[in-house]
Amino acid sequence: MGGSLRKNGRLRSIAQAILLRMTSLPARGLRKIGISRAEAARIDLDSIRIPDTTAARDAFELCTEASVPFLINHCVRTYLWGALLAANDRLQYDEELFYVASLLHDLGLTDTCRRNGKCNCFAEEGAQAALQFAQGHQWPEPRQQALTNAIYLHLNNQVTIREGMEAHLLHAGASLDVIGARYGEIHAQDRIKVLDQFPRVGFKARMIDLMKNEAETRPESRAGYLVGIGLNRMIRAAPFAD
Repeated sequence: MGGSLRKNGRLRSIAQAILLRMTSLPARGLRKIGISRAEAARIDLDSIRIPDTTAARDAFELCTEASVPFLINHCVRTYLWGALLAANDRLQYDEELFYVASLLHDLGLTDTCRRNGKCNCFAEEGAQAALQFAQGHQWPEPRQQALTNAIYLHLNNQVTIREGMEAHLLHAGASLDVIGARYGEIHAQDRIKVLDQFPRVGFKARMIDLMKNEAETRPESRAGYLVGIGLNRMIRAAPFAD
């Protein structure tokens, strides 16, 4: 791992691509016949299970202890958006792993976990904190790796299923919540329910402030570069009120 652009020149192309590709992850076949995916698949939000395992409960506790309310709600919405997209796409996933990854993916933006001297990326800091969590719960190494990869990769322009189903869904859910990617694939009634239960409470302004801080303090990070090429404009333009 390593979050510096100096260490990984490919991050530049990743960052440039994110602004073009994230909002065009589609249901092209449905569009050809004039049907949106949201119209084709109405998923009952109540059918989305929240895992009730020890690790799931502990991850929620860690998230709520470390994070402020707007970030807690973002993490839960990330799981719900990803789960709804998975239902639309008929994807099978490990609910506990995806839920824990969603809750812990932004720990690197919290005062509890940020500014690890060896990290140059908040996603890497979050991945390291999640690794400690997984080790503390005696998860086997492949499961630890799946968790940390999902969190580390979520800033990339795209994360394919081949890179891990839960990583793919974490990226999809977070992208929807932050910039509105694939927004139209979620039925309007489901969007209303999610936002009623887990309101954004000024998410746009607060996330923009966090990203500005990342850009100022760690300009060579992925977040810093994304801000430089317009991430915050995309956050403002996302199809949410706040």
